[in-house]
Amino acid sequence: MVLLLDRNAAPEYFASMIQKFFTLVFAVLIWGNSWSKAAEFSLSELGSGFAVDINNSGVVALNDADHGYRVVNGVRTEIFGVIEIEGAFTNRVASRIIRIGDGGQFLLGAFQVGTIGFYQVVGSQGDLLYSTFYGVELLRVSGINSTPAFSLLELGGEPRCSVISLGTAPGYVVKGYWRSLSDLNDAGVATGVGAEASLLRSRAIRVTAGVTEYLDSRPPGEPPINPGNPVPPLSEGIAINEAGHVVGRFAPVVDGPQHAFRFVGNGLEDLGTLGGVASEALDITDNGWIVGQSQRADGEWRPFLWRDGVMVDLNTLLPAGLEVELLTVSAINNVGSMVGSARFGSMTNAYLLNPSTLVQAPRIDVQPRSQTVALGATVTLSVTVQGGLPMSYQWLRSGAAIPGETNSTLVLTNVTAFSQGGYRVQITNAGGSVASDEAVVTVLDPKLATVKLVGVTLEGEVGAQYVIEYTPAINPTTWQVLETVVLTNSPMTYVDMASSTNGIRIYRAIRLP
Repeated sequence: MVLLLDRNAAPEYFASMIQKFFTLVFAVLIWGNSWSKAAEFSLSELGSGFAVDINNSGVVALNDADHGYRVVNGVRTEIFGVIEIEGAFTNRVASRIIRIGDGGQFLLGAFQVGTIGFYQVVGSQGDLLYSTFYGVELLRVSGINSTPAFSLLELGGEPRCSVISLGTAPGYVVKGYWRSLSDLNDAGVATGVGAEASLLRSRAIRVTAGVTEYLDSRPPGEPPINPGNPVPPLSEGIAINEAGHVVGRFAPVVDGPQHAFRFVGNGLEDLGTLGGVASEALDITDNGWIVGQSQRADGEWRPFLWRDGVMVDLNTLLPAGLEVELLTVSAINNVGSMVGSARFGSMTNAYLLNPSTLVQAPRIDVQPRSQTVALGATVTLSVTVQGGLPMSYQWLRSGAAIPGETNSTLVLTNVTAFSQGGYRVQITNAGGSVASDEAVVTVLDPKLATVKLVGVTLEGEVGAQYVIEYTPAINPTTWQVLETVVLTNSPMTYVDMASSTNGIRIYRAIRLP
């Protein structure tokens, strides 16, 4: 930057220009530093399964096989597993969480192949609040709010969707042609997809107390549905926030690739893509942050965050150096925490992505173990930790840091007596720090062994020489010299140091002249 000054200008003007210059430089520095600041988010691995939702209290809903779990601070609590349905039918059906409300209630759907549908709402502690059993061909349950109220779709007889309230807010039924609700806010305003007449293309809707509003302004019959060749909706509402803003997917060009959209009161706003041809928005916060999936230029689908008019790949928000690839995103809450699935090395597991101000502090699940080993052995001390990534490790011995030992595992090779002591590890991330229990390493030095030896007692003249002989036979014909000794006192004990390796030895002593 170059500052040109008029040397003929008044001193006041000169001072003003200097002040503006340094104000601008300071602003540029602040703007520049915003691109190199620490990572905004911290990642936690939640283990196997699929994280499907997160509420505003940070409680995660996760499905793993046929079991639904509540996850709080990395700890899983099972909500419902396989459900037994008895009566006219006796079947085991898979129960999976659909959504979790801000009141902590879970909306579960249980399905099996055939004609049976079953759904229920359970409380935050697993108590059953509402349950129904239908002998209809299909049943779909969707969003739940904090009232709690939830939405469902019946496909049997007259097609209709409903908002059923278990709280003080009234529920309602939405009748007509194709209707399907996908989410609702605390006021009971729902979003989804619907058509105005039979065989017409369905479009994104917003429903208030049973009254349907079409968010897509395009003619509803462009083109009409051919029952023999179904076509996708022109647009679909997927999520709604407390302000009534809706996000979802739509085809900017009829029957072309679908794009993510948001509706804030004036038509569907195209949010674009990450460079590919298609995208979809899946959730929205009350302050307008949006998450979803988008194709990149190479055709691969990746999770995105849209804020302040810009769509970014969630992977670009991870702390540097993590060998992790985020694959999907399912939901976001009002503090900016997101859940989905990611590739951790060779495993694909669920994740929680938290703003740095909400990083989960480290929690040790498996402590290092004290060990007693022989001289020269190898000792391995390790910990298993949950919490926000990245984490740093520092092993300590007797309270002093061990240089270079900054991994979750400490290996001591060829140990000596100097390796003995108490070891612990300090784990730190942006959410806090924790120290492990002390593991005591004991080294057996020198090696101890029990050896059985035979001794004989000699009695005779002190100062005289005696030769000690032995034979392995009971009736010997020959004797072998073991050692010649001088009797220093009488009686005197002599120990045969080789006796432990021999089965039988008979001894005699002869005085030498």
